[in-house]
Amino acid sequence: MVGRAKVLGLTLVLALALGATASADTPVNAFTTAMQKTASAKTAHVQLAQRYSAPGRTTTSNVTGTLARGDQDLTTSSEGAESRRVAVGQNVYQRRPNTPGAPWKTTPRSVPASDQAFGSLTLPDGTSLGDPKLYRNVLDVGTEQLAQGPARKITADVDMSAVAAALQLPAADRSRLGRMQASVTLWVSTTDGSLLRHSLTITIPGASGTQTIETTIDLSDLDAPVTIAAP
Repeated sequence: MVGRAKVLGLTLVLALALGATASADTPVNAFTTAMQKTASAKTAHVQLAQRYSAPGRTTTSNVTGTLARGDQDLTTSSEGAESRRVAVGQNVYQRRPNTPGAPWKTTPRSVPASDQAFGSLTLPDGTSLGDPKLYRNVLDVGTEQLAQGPARKITADVDMSAVAAALQLPAADRSRLGRMQASVTLWVSTTDGSLLRHSLTITIPGASGTQTIETTIDLSDLDAPVTIAAP
């Protein structure tokens, strides 16, 4: 079964990966070339806001921090609690609550397979997350001024059936994911072609009502000279 955790994971992967540069003339070309800059970035600062809505319940969470060459330092706040996770070298350090007197829990981890900030940006069958077969109705909808600078705005629908096939899921999970709906919006710098903001909305039908996951990620300082140290 494709559970909420898997859907949230997919949300984050798509949100981090779908946009990077869009200097190409057409929005479709922008999507097919969008992977290049984000995929090659070694470091980045991220700020993520996520809202999960279901009948009778709404939760929000926020994540801020730094990604650097396979390491990460991320602080998460959700439902009044804050936690921090630092993954560096061969260890992961976690603290919840994230207060000065709270102890750190240390666990080992495998050495990252890549030194890229976002890791692999492909699905299990090898499909790039910038592959146009994953999207429909790609539109250029003008420009907007963000805090980071002027941005080109591109919208698209995600073909969840194509995503499910690329994920190589069992038939039942593939069918369930295919019934979901998703749309994305990219804001791409008109100055240097870097991704400034990405918004992804996934709608999940169900017998008990519709669930919605809305994720917005702001990226900055791609390839800035930053490192992550153990706490």
